[in-house]
Amino acid sequence: MGYVYSQEEVINQMVKVHDAFVVTASTISQRAALYALQGSQDDVQYFRREYQKRRDVMCECLSTLDDLFEAYKPHGAYYIFPKIKIPLDDYEFSIRLLKEAHVVVVPGSAFGPNGSGHVRLCFCVSEDDITEGMRRIQEWWRKEKE
Repeated sequence: MGYVYSQEEVINQMVKVHDAFVVTASTISQRAALYALQGSQDDVQYFRREYQKRRDVMCECLSTLDDLFEAYKPHGAYYIFPKIKIPLDDYEFSIRLLKEAHVVVVPGSAFGPNGSGHVRLCFCVSEDDITEGMRRIQEWWRKEKE
């Protein structure tokens, strides 16, 4: 279940395939979606503020790694998709971060050829987890440069 808010030309293209996505929604999913849209929006506002804070924490940490990543602040997701600025492919980079820094990132190539050379970082975890993960990446990068 979901909805889209987009430009008219994007919606016009999506309508061509929307049946494949909406005709199989179960009754319970439809009722849950209706409740979510018609119910209190307090949680929506709470999480919007929380994700903004968490995004800002991650972006601030990434700004200290500008020789490792080129990153832009996202405005509509809880992911950041920075470009890797060193000569490692995104898969090898992700494996090294996992094994050496104990930080999980997703190689950008998992999202298609245009994602190659990037990684996906998620900030839907606690600020403490974001700070710790970014600290580990910073420490790993410091050692790599030595």
